Formats: sequence, structure tokens, C-alpha cells
Amino acid sequence: MVPMVGNYSSESRLAFVTGATGFVGGRLVSLLLADGWRVRALVRSEQRANSLSAKGVQLIQGDLSASVSQLQNWMEGADVVFHLAALYRFGVWNTASMVETNVEGTRRVLQGAREAGVSRLVHCSTIGCYGNSGGAVRNESHYDADSVAALPYTATKRAAHELVQQAAGKGMDAVIVSPSGIFGAGDSSIIGRFVDFAVRGWLKVGVYKESRMGFVHVDDVCSGLLAAYEQGKSGRDYILVARTASLGEVLTEVAQLAGKSAPWWWLPPWMVRLSVPFSPLVALALGQGPLVLRDSVAMLDGVHLDYDGSRARQELSWQPAPFAQRMQETLANWRR
Repeated sequence: MVPMVGNYSSESRLAFVTGATGFVGGRLVSLLLADGWRVRALVRSEQRANSLSAKGVQLIQGDLSASVSQLQNWMEGADVVFHLAALYRFGVWNTASMVETNVEGTRRVLQGAREAGVSRLVHCSTIGCYGNSGGAVRNESHYDADSVAALPYTATKRAAHELVQQAAGKGMDAVIVSPSGIFGAGDSSIIGRFVDFAVRGWLKVGVYKESRMGFVHVDDVCSGLLAAYEQGKSGRDYILVARTASLGEVLTEVAQLAGKSAPWWWLPPWMVRLSVPFSPLVALALGQGPLVLRDSVAMLDGVHLDYDGSRARQELSWQPAPFAQRMQETLANWRR
């Protein structure tokens, strides 16, 4: 265990963070430190987390396969657990590791936090857990178990989501935050790759132009996680969305803001379905599993993720920055 260093008082609140080296987790840690928190982070590799250690974060080398007793010991004294760690990957053959990490790992985290007497747990879920919104704007009460919600990643995240709800129903103080499509410099998700290609002017052919989904900047996700700790109601889940638009609208806007041309042509959905056998070739470009096109069809073909985020605004006083401003910031950082 790397000791905690820095100018902290004994009165500083202590946050235990899983997934601290990830895209969202790293930004959350920075926000917590800026707000005067002490941070203890569970990391798989201390070497990868050197930048966190340099900021005064206490590192614990381990992962979600740890026993409940280990997790309990590591969480002792924490005021809150921010549980962000998950195995994110689309198009994989073997999903056993995803179940072990995303579902069973969350089960152990919940048990460890309960045994350690942690006051509150904030779990980071995903909007994909609610499934296809169809032709309407939905809220946190909606659930369509088919299409996108049935994919290995979203299905395991949904199972974890429900474990947290069950724990809250049994008296644990736990809150869920469900971001929509997260964007920002450094995003390596499928949508992040599309944005990257648009910024570089490489996106000449687009897919699923009409599919609608929500977008939210990574920094606004982090402020939402902190707001959930401070103001969230136990057992509640909060969708975070700054703007909902079609994929075609957003990628065209990104290309134009970057001074590049918008996609020349948008593949019709039937053509994407026919290209599924070539998925291993596309997977190399997208950094995902060999069946990524199979999962992309389920995720985007005729699917909309049009969700209302008013609960977070009303109950958490969460106010994301304007989408255009956040996208400009993203592009500025992308060019560095």
C-alpha cells in the first residue's frame, strides 16, 4: 500500500474509489482532491497509477476479485465508496470475466462497504442499462431488456445496477448514477473513436445516422457523482444527460467544429448488418472485441437512447455545462 501524502487535516473526508485510473475515475479523483478530500484508490497496477500517487492519493494494489474481508479492510474509515470499476468491452467471445468483474465484483464491493460501515456508496452505472427508449423520451423507471440492454457489457452492468438497488432496499445507503454517452478528450469508447475519426477528418463514411442518444461530458459526470453523494436519495438512480441528438447530428457538428468535412455518405442499416462477418477487421480500428459489429447492430440499429435527465437536475441540483462549450473544450484538448 502506498501511503497517503499531502496537506490534509484529520477532518478531511476520505473517499474510496474503484476504477480510479479509468477515463471517468481519473477525473473524479482530481475533482475530489480539488474539493479537499483525501482519496484512497483501488488500482490494479501501482505503476499505471503513478500520477495519482504524485497527487497524494493513497494507492491500494488489487482489483474486484479481492475477498470481502480485504475490501472491508481497505474501505475502513472511508466516508464514501465511489464504485466506478468495470470491464468495458464490446464484441467479446467469452463473457465470464465480465460477469466476474461487473457483477460479482460489485456484489463484493457492496458487502465490503457494509462490513466497513461506510456511510454511503455511489455506484456508476450506464444509460444502456435501461434499454431502447423506442419512440418516446423515457426516465429512470423504464426498462427494455432487449437489444442494447441484452449485450454482455450492458447486461452485466444492469445486474450490478440491480444489486445496488437491492442493497439499498435492505437498508444500505446507496445511490446510482447512470451517465449517457460520455465524451471528452481521452475517451476510448466506440463513440469516442467515432469522434476521434471525425476530429481527424478520417470519418468519410458514417453509420446509424438517425440513431438518437444522450451525451454528457466526463467532467459533468464527475460533478454528478459528487452531487449524488451530497444530495442523492438512497435507492434512487439518476440519469445524467446534457444533450440528446442523433449520431449523425453530433458527428457532423464535431467535424465542422474541427474544420473537417462531415461524412460523405451514411451506410444504410441493412448494409451494416451485411458487413457483420467482417467484424474482426473493424474491431482493430475500434479497439474492441472481434464481434464488435454484431454488438454495434444490437446497440444502434433502430435503437434510441432518448432519456430525460430532469431527476438529476431537480434532486441533485446538477447543471451540466452547455454541450457546445464542452465539445469546444474537448476539441481543444484533442489537438494538444
